[in-house]
Amino acid sequence: MASLPKKLLLASAALALACGLGEGLLRLLQPAAVGVSRQPRIYVRDETNGFAYLPGGRDRLHRLFEMDAAVVINRAGFHDVERTAAGDSPVWRVAALGDSFTACLHVPVAAGWTQILEHELGRRRGTRGEVHNLGLDGTGTDVQVRILAAQLARGLRIDTAILAFYGNDADDVALGPLYREVVDRYVITYQDQAQRSAILQHLAAQGPAAWLANAYDGSLLVRAVTNLTRGDALLRSNFVGPAQVGLRIERRRAAKEPLEQAFRDLAALARRHSFAVLVAPVPARSDPRGSLQVLTQSVAASVLQHCTVVDVVPALERRLAAEHVAYDALFWRHDDHLNAAGNRQYALALADGMPAR
Repeated sequence: MASLPKKLLLASAALALACGLGEGLLRLLQPAAVGVSRQPRIYVRDETNGFAYLPGGRDRLHRLFEMDAAVVINRAGFHDVERTAAGDSPVWRVAALGDSFTACLHVPVAAGWTQILEHELGRRRGTRGEVHNLGLDGTGTDVQVRILAAQLARGLRIDTAILAFYGNDADDVALGPLYREVVDRYVITYQDQAQRSAILQHLAAQGPAAWLANAYDGSLLVRAVTNLTRGDALLRSNFVGPAQVGLRIERRRAAKEPLEQAFRDLAALARRHSFAVLVAPVPARSDPRGSLQVLTQSVAASVLQHCTVVDVVPALERRLAAEHVAYDALFWRHDDHLNAAGNRQYALALADGMPAR
């Protein structure tokens, strides 16, 4: 009969083997139930627009097991390549405005549609140019136009501005700027100081211990056990907003008037700085023309007449048919943003639909 120490040793070995097999199986299967959602910690509060990207910021973005992107912010504060000095002027410059579909934190800078468009236009025109990515996720058209105005005031000169309009941009305008900032390992978002205080109190009271957070990040088995026993949202995601503390983000205004004013402001900037304005609605996963419909229903034709609306869907459909690619393949499996293939197809379809000049 085995002695007690030997029994304990055998039991420990069996437990270690079971844990190793469990960890290996979870890493092989990668079930969504043990995935995490982590925003990159590259945000700084901005009093005018709510937030901005930290110039030179570096971190990673995770969404379950299908996104693991290195996020690199350039010196100007955008998810874009570093730009050359003013003396090394390209033949043409384009500024791309938009939300998360333009910022493209989900893919490397080189795989975002702005960089692909830059290379494609250069190839077609036979001249060197730049497409500056001024996108900022979680923003509406009013904030996006203010970002462009600030860059123009700093000396940026462009020939064209492309506004990549997505359907929820109208709602973001109605909400007004939301603040966003990094607090330790978390990215918090809020409308006012009261919500910020409530979120900070929640993190202080409910935030997991450092040892548990580190173990959770390092082991899928620990995640599975913790999710079953604790169900702790602060471990699964580092993005914390009013909803996590029982509060709501309220609409501050009707969307139509400030949205139309943002388009008027963009037209005024175009006249003052002599550039063309293209509006390129971003196809939604649920409806390829959904963003275009929101645009035409929310902004009067008399306001839109000051820009050129480029419907990318016909060119996109032709490309997908020629390459035998399903429309749904342009999006992430667990997320409605464009994946690398979607960014490429959007950029090429936009290049097809842009005016020759």
